[in-house]
Order: sequence, then C-alpha cells, then structure tokens
Amino acid sequence: MGQKNKRNRSHKPHKTRKPKFQHPGRKNRSNKHDLPADEWTQAQQELDQQLRKLGLYCKEIAGDGNCLFRSLSDQFYGNTKQHSKIRKEICEYLERNRDHFQYFVEDDKTFDYHLSQMKKDGTYGGNMELVGFAQLHGVDIKIYQPGTIYVIEGNEIDNGSTKEVRTRRTLHIIYHSWEHYSSVRNIQGPHSGDPKIISEVNNSHSLVEDLNSKLYSFLSFSQ
Repeated sequence: MGQKNKRNRSHKPHKTRKPKFQHPGRKNRSNKHDLPADEWTQAQQELDQQLRKLGLYCKEIAGDGNCLFRSLSDQFYGNTKQHSKIRKEICEYLERNRDHFQYFVEDDKTFDYHLSQMKKDGTYGGNMELVGFAQLHGVDIKIYQPGTIYVIEGNEIDNGSTKEVRTRRTLHIIYHSWEHYSSVRNIQGPHSGDPKIISEVNNSHSLVEDLNSKLYSFLSFSQ
C-alpha cells in the first residue's frame, strides 16, 4: 500500500512496512495516513490476506499525490508513466459533463475550484475522478479495501439509446485508509505490462449507485 520500490520489489508481493508520503497537492487534505502503527499494521495485514486469497498482491505506487492516476495508468497501460495524460483527460471529461459531476464536489468547494486544482500535478484524485475515468473509457474499476470491494461501473451518463450488452474491461486498484491508491497484480504475474488480473469477486458494492443516489437526494431537496 503506497510502498516505495527501488529494486524490482514490485515483481513480487511486498513486505509489510509503513510508507512515507509527500503530497504537494491538496495542502488541506486530512492526514488520515498518519495512523497509529498498530492500526496501520492491522489494516495492512488484513488487506494483504484478503488479496492473497484472490491470488493477488499490492503493487507499490509512489505516494507523490499522483497515486490514483499512476494506479490507473498501471492498470490501463501496463505502466505508471501515463499518469499526466490520464489526469488531463479525466479533467477534460469532468468539465464536459459538469452538469452531472458538479454536485459531487467535497469540502464545500466549487466545481471550478476543484477542477482547477485537479489539473495540477500532485493533486489528489478521488471518487469523482475514478467515476469519470470509468465512464470515459467504458471500464469497470474494482476498488479493494480491507473487508470490502467497491465497483465503479463504466456506464454512460446518458443511456437513452439501446446499446449492445458487452463485457467491460475491469481495472483493479487499492484504496488505503491513509488516502493512498495502489495497483493490483497477480501473484503469479505478469508483474509488468498488461496486469491481466484473474479474479472472481462477488458481493461487491457499486459506487456509481452511491453517487447517483446522492445526486437524486440533492435534486429532490432543492426542488
């Protein structure tokens, strides 16, 4: 989870250790990653065990504020180098669909402010950016947390026309309690390139349903 890797350690399941983070982006973000050592260790071990049962492990991703975009890049392109491209295209997609996403901005900030900050390298991404990427590329994103898995579905915002049912590609990332994202890999590999995750996971929860419910509640209250 957010571990730093200097020598091919991303090619095998990592050892438990507490990462160091430097996030130059959102200065006012809460420091949830500053957990007591026992809580961090317990969460780490629980997630490691959960992943191992699925034949998976956490690939270390730099904690530089770009971790969400690096994780998506590793899953989508097979490496973390395309994080700037992904950030740019997500921001452009959110801007084009502001009527849908403007209600999901956190911390009492305006949508325009959120977007202006999100365009900057090192700014944390979150649920809105994940939903935007899933919809833009028509993929599902499974988000692993200790004891649970959320699924962001790559449904189009406006689905007025009948579309052919097809199996969407699924990306796999981890969200840690200290507000950090990592990529997921098969224990048996490949450890670089296309992840080719093989995992059958049921009892997952759709984050898109939560967001749509939030939008519905907002619109109902404002009428």
